[in-house]
Amino acid sequence: MISESTAKYLQEKLDKLESWERYRSDSFTTWIRHIITILVGLLTILVAFSRNSVDDCITLYLFSSILISIAISIVSGIIFLFHHISDLNQIIKFERETLDKRLRGDHNSTFSQSIITKKIYKICEYIFYIFSVLTIILLVIYGILINT
Repeated sequence: MISESTAKYLQEKLDKLESWERYRSDSFTTWIRHIITILVGLLTILVAFSRNSVDDCITLYLFSSILISIAISIVSGIIFLFHHISDLNQIIKFERETLDKRLRGDHNSTFSQSIITKKIYKICEYIFYIFSVLTIILLVIYGILINT
């Protein structure tokens, strides 16, 4: 058996670890939301830069590629943010199953869980980063081209 002081110490450590994980998750989610907000702002800048008539093919293609890049960044960022909800659903399911087994009298078993993140979320994360940087680069190039 574990002594009361050891149990109290372990509980404090678990609580602290849980609060750090929650803080990390909240910070990460906030960071991604800010980037998505910036991308929407870049879309606004792009619309402000646009002209009524496009003089050459290069600026037309660049304008179109920026729009596509912003759209891909926003969509992939939103899908990537959904992985937090998916992970929480897995945790809640595991905790419910564990509680159910404990309530049925299984007090001796040790339960463990690993959260399985789907590959689509990892792919969307990389797509989000790549197209966010690409959007900024293309927007700078476009701004230079239309002002020359």
